[in-house]
Order: sequence, then C-alpha cells, then structure tokens
Amino acid sequence: MAEEEQCNQFKKYQDYFEKQSDLMKKYDETLFDRWLHGEKGVIDQPPQHQGERRCIDFNCCHSEMDSTYSMYCQTSRINYCHQHYSYTRYLQPPILCTSNPGINITTKFVHTSINKNKTPVYCMRWTPDGRRIVTGNEKGEFTFWNGLQFNFACLSGAHDTAVRCMTWSHSGGHMVSGEQGSNGSSSIIYWNPSLAPVVTLKTAHSELIREVSFSPNDLRFASCSDDKTIGIWDFNKQICEIRFDESENAVYSVDWHPTESLLLSSSKGKVRIWDPRLKEKVGMFSPHKTEINKVRWNKNGKWFLTCSKDFKIILHDIRMFNKPLMIFEKHMKDVTIVNWHPIQEDFFVSGGANGVIYFWDTEHSKPIGEIPVAHDGAIWDLQWHPVGHLLASCAHDQTTKFWSRDRCGDSLEIKKYQGTNRDYDPIIPMYDDDLEQPYLAPIFIPNQINPSRINGFHDI
Repeated sequence: MAEEEQCNQFKKYQDYFEKQSDLMKKYDETLFDRWLHGEKGVIDQPPQHQGERRCIDFNCCHSEMDSTYSMYCQTSRINYCHQHYSYTRYLQPPILCTSNPGINITTKFVHTSINKNKTPVYCMRWTPDGRRIVTGNEKGEFTFWNGLQFNFACLSGAHDTAVRCMTWSHSGGHMVSGEQGSNGSSSIIYWNPSLAPVVTLKTAHSELIREVSFSPNDLRFASCSDDKTIGIWDFNKQICEIRFDESENAVYSVDWHPTESLLLSSSKGKVRIWDPRLKEKVGMFSPHKTEINKVRWNKNGKWFLTCSKDFKIILHDIRMFNKPLMIFEKHMKDVTIVNWHPIQEDFFVSGGANGVIYFWDTEHSKPIGEIPVAHDGAIWDLQWHPVGHLLASCAHDQTTKFWSRDRCGDSLEIKKYQGTNRDYDPIIPMYDDDLEQPYLAPIFIPNQINPSRINGFHDI
C-alpha cells in the first residue's frame, strides 16, 4: 500500500474512534470494518461476488516437480500420496505420469459457466497458453472464460450464424472458425492471438461447416461440410487449392495427420484417407454402419479413433486399418465426441448424446473412469487443458463445465453436480482406500533417468 493511502486510512481510523466510547472501541470491530469498507469507504472495496469460487491452481504440482527434479540437485526423492488432503501437494503433473493414466482421470466437478444469452454451445478451444477458453454458441458469439477461476471474461460477436467449429494452428499464431451458414453460403474466419478477425473467406462452403484441421506446418488447413466436400486451403493465399467431392453424404469430421500428408474424413459409415499432395483418395473402409461423428489421429501418427451413432468407439492402426485394434462399447446412445489426452498417448475421453463422459485406456476395453451425468443434453465438445490436468465440456444444455483430477482424500459419496438434476456416484477412486498403502505409479521424467516405481522415497 502506498504511503498516501496508509495516511488516509490512519486518518479515517482516528476520526472514527474519536466519536466512539471506550466500550464501542473495544467491541465494535465489525462496525468499524463496515464503515471503513462500506458505502463511505474508498479503500479496498469488497468484491461484487461474495460467494467462494472453486479455484484450480495448477502451478502447485509444477512447483513440486521443479523442486523435486532441480537442475542443481539430480534426484528423484518423491513423496508418495496417502488418502489424506495434506498429501495433495505431492501430486505430480501429467507429464510425469504418462505410464499411469488413472492419475489424470478428471471426474471431479469444478464449475459450471453459463452465458447470459442461453444457447447451445457447439465448440470450444483453450488458448495456447491455457489462461482462457473460448466457446462458440448458436448465436454466432465467442464467449471467453477465465482458465483459472472459470468466471466470465468477455463476449464478442464472431459469425452471423452459429459457430460450429474452431481450431488453433500448431504455432498458436492464428485460430480458424467455421459457421453454420445460411442462404447457401458458409464462411471461414481467421483470428489473431488476441482473437480479432483478420480475414473472412466468404462462400467457403455452401452448407454447414463441420470441422477444420491444420496441416503439421500450418501452411494449409482442411475443412469439411454438409455439402459433401472437403476443402484444402492455402492459409497465406486464402484460396482453396483442392476440393475433394467423392463422398455420397455429408462429411462429418476431418483430421490432418500430425506429421505426414494424410487426411482422415468420415461420412455415413465410411472413413476415407486422402493424400493432399497426390490430390487423390488412397484408402477407404467401413468400420461402422451409421454416421461416423468424429475421427481423431493419435499424436504417435499410427493410431486413430472413430466414433459413431452405433454407440461404438473403434481404435484403428493405419498400418492395418481394415482390422480394428479394439472396440469400446459402453455408451447407450450416440457417441458425439472423442479426444486424445495431450500428454498420454494411450488415454482418451468420449462424450455421448445422453450427457455421459467416459475415460478410456487403450489397454482395457472397459472405461477406467466415468461421469454418468455430466450434462443434461448431448455433449458437443470435450477439450483438455494444454497441461492435461483439466477437462472442459460443452453441451446442448447451454452450459460449459470444468472437471479436474481428484485430490487426496476425496470420497465416493453421492454428489449432485451443479447444472444437472440428478445425483450419481463417481465409480473410480484415485487413491487406495487403505490409508497406510501408498499409491504406486511409474512416472516419466523428461531428459532424465526414468525411475521404475514410486514407493516411498526412492533415489536414483
């Protein structure tokens, strides 16, 4: 506090107590505080929101990682975690738990964010630095939410019709969004890092734009639409170089390979593989019998997921894509979205039309985590925080929700999550029920020796 403010505050203190009796001076601290900070006060005004907000400080686990793996002290002296809240500080970030996806199951409800203009939320993306999240709704607006306290930041108009897709370039320098369109025209808009519009590509497609995806070098991006075409766009020239139109039905999803010139697209029952350099289709197969809502490459470049209205999720390998590696069957309605974890390549999340979220490990055919009543409507998008410790979900029930990892000591009691009308019981505990049994987890340390196991204190 500045010296002038200190003098003003002391003067207010003196003026007040000169008017009071000894008894009031001794006991009326509450009244003094109200007088100092209330309508008459000008210093330290109380915040407008008096209720407590859930705050997720992801710096804690990274500070613990930095202190444990210091460049000056090459050691892996790691404290194990018991089922008690005091051990929460020993949680490690997802980058140190790549071989144990169970640690990063985000089933703990954090916050529900609702826009003043209550409309379905179709898509969302975290900013590259993870400080904010951007959502697109049916009215064509971008809503910005704080990435730490999850409160409202600002609202801006983006498109004339509903925002149906958005994605950041790999460099984080630009974002591209597509709209639902009207009168036989749908536009694509470029946005800079501060999310100010840069370029508008009018009449990019004649119908709703389902998805956009950047190439590995960010020089091109692909878009798919209900007009049964896939467009390959030159990002700098803002022109469509190639237009694939061999699909008999609407193209629901498109995803560019993380390192190669390969493109996945999905339509009704079919997945096609395209090579933009050869400008032709190089493969096609039918893993599902109904509409395939999403296709997603794994960051290893070999696996990809498909999810469909037949309630199934199928894991494929590009080296033998005609034979599925694994089929995941748990959803009771359409699977609307799947998304790989940003850190762990064998861990992904899925959402369904009935508002259920499942967490999957590629080594198990059954989900390793579940949120049975995440939303009261179809889930349209699921996005991991860039660090991997938070999950954001948006749905047709007009809400955006945030989920975090369980903390030490969290119980399995019946919980009623904000924004839903039903109770449910989380089925997967993060830690052992035995207080004396440590949680054993193999970890990965970048650029250092990989310890095989954590069991109490372990030195390399």
